[in-house]
Amino acid sequence: MKTYGLPYKGSKDKIADKICSLFPIRENFYDLFMGGGSIIHYQLLQDNYKNYFANDFNSLVVKAFNMAIHGKFKNENRWISHEDFDKLKNIDPYVAFCFSFGNDLKSYAYGKDIESYKKALHYLVIFQDESLMKQLFLNVDFSFVHDIKDINNRRLKVKRVIDNILNEDDNRIRSNESLQSLIQLESVQRLESVKRLEIFSASYDEIKIKPNSVIYCDIPYKSTNKYEISKDFDYDKFYNWCEKQTELCFISEYNMPKDRFTCIAEFKHRSIISAKENQSVIERVFLPNHQVKDYKPNDIFNM
Repeated sequence: MKTYGLPYKGSKDKIADKICSLFPIRENFYDLFMGGGSIIHYQLLQDNYKNYFANDFNSLVVKAFNMAIHGKFKNENRWISHEDFDKLKNIDPYVAFCFSFGNDLKSYAYGKDIESYKKALHYLVIFQDESLMKQLFLNVDFSFVHDIKDINNRRLKVKRVIDNILNEDDNRIRSNESLQSLIQLESVQRLESVKRLEIFSASYDEIKIKPNSVIYCDIPYKSTNKYEISKDFDYDKFYNWCEKQTELCFISEYNMPKDRFTCIAEFKHRSIISAKENQSVIERVFLPNHQVKDYKPNDIFNM
């Protein structure tokens, strides 16, 4: 299944196509809160716009996306320990995105009780090194890994073998989350349209919007724990900024002030906002009230 953007908490990966189907085609597309970049990645693949602009206040996110689209993770394969993670999480995108809990970029993915198991799995799948796994499963033959060239096929074969060994309640070693995240990082590359992409790390209101544009804002959701920064986000300032925009400004949120914004679409889907939270939610897309009259949903693919 095609994935979009980086592995990131609160990603719009699963509904990127639905959200983007709402946008009219203009000359420029702005993603002002890019996060994992699933929306800008999807738009670059569709290549319907002349120019693309992506922005996120988190410079590590911007660095990661820049590295991904230029194939900088192609040869990445390091195992990252808890100690490594604490030292590198704020400066190394591979460490932060592939080894954080629920891709939150902050906390290490594995507890002390399973770290050794995950390390053995990493070495087996990525390095085809059986030594650590043999210490855990003495009578199991893992030599088949040397015959499987494709790393993802190797991962899936190892998972099937281990599933047959462990009981249903033993989740110590079933999946290799870091490798799954790395595979997604590597998928964000080889885009011809990236030549027309500019990426910024600034506040949304510092980005100059050109005429004939579409703006998309996936803001920190209010009154949820989806983003830790939501407690510091100035919602009234953002609402005021939206109401000053002359270009169509689409906002993703669960709810917005009804006297100021109109919901133009909603999508029910399963939101994975952390490694332990997987719940059905209603995602909504809003426009400022003053822009609704200019939005023609039945004519979204015309200039």
